[in-house]
Amino acid sequence: MRKVNLIKRQKCVIDNTELELLSRDEFPLFCGCVESDLKDDLICEQEWVISKEGVIQLKNLIPLEILYANGHDAGVVGALWEEHHREFADFIIKSNPKSILEIGGGHGKLSQNCLSLADIKWTIVEPNSENKHKNVDYIDGFFHKEIFNNRSFDTITHSHTFEHIYNPHEFLEEISSALMGGGKMIFSLPNMEKWLENKFTNCLNFEHTIFLSENILEFLLQKHKFKIIQKQYFKEHSIFYHVCKDESIN
Repeated sequence: MRKVNLIKRQKCVIDNTELELLSRDEFPLFCGCVESDLKDDLICEQEWVISKEGVIQLKNLIPLEILYANGHDAGVVGALWEEHHREFADFIIKSNPKSILEIGGGHGKLSQNCLSLADIKWTIVEPNSENKHKNVDYIDGFFHKEIFNNRSFDTITHSHTFEHIYNPHEFLEEISSALMGGGKMIFSLPNMEKWLENKFTNCLNFEHTIFLSENILEFLLQKHKFKIIQKQYFKEHSIFYHVCKDESIN
């Protein structure tokens, strides 16, 4: 069995407070079906911890190049996902975007739903994008604010990406600084409180390493000077947010 060098969280990633052990168990690393033999599985320890403020998170993180070495096409298959992509596309189009940067839009479903409704310049930044659409520009790699050095976008969007981010403060700071001249962020993420109530086993795992309740998420948005313009629930599955940069937020 291959050994993985883990990234360790020493303090709470949200509020920088001490962490206390909740549970510890071993679990397969890959979030999907595999054809390989059991002996070839990567099995890692899941050590769940909680901060003094009640933020549940994974203590030991998998290096990204190992965790996402093989995509598992989350969000591609199923009528519920198709409905999600259509409704989220409608939500995005309401804000009348002209140029969009989508973070982590590997399967391209969101871009194609939106582009069927409006003429938008669409760019996707994604490390493992295989099936590329001709009406979309692609940047191979992970999101970083330097993308804006020679490009301009009025909207940043992402769908079921935020919950995969190891450091949400860094992620939002990068987006916030990239939108210094104005602009908006429109995103969808799992309704984790409902997922947990409904006992969805994929709510927390090696990819979803922080329990992002609405309170925690909206604390993060305010911390990085994002004002909520609109918020919409999609069944008990997802929450859509339209936010914009507001320097007046303390």
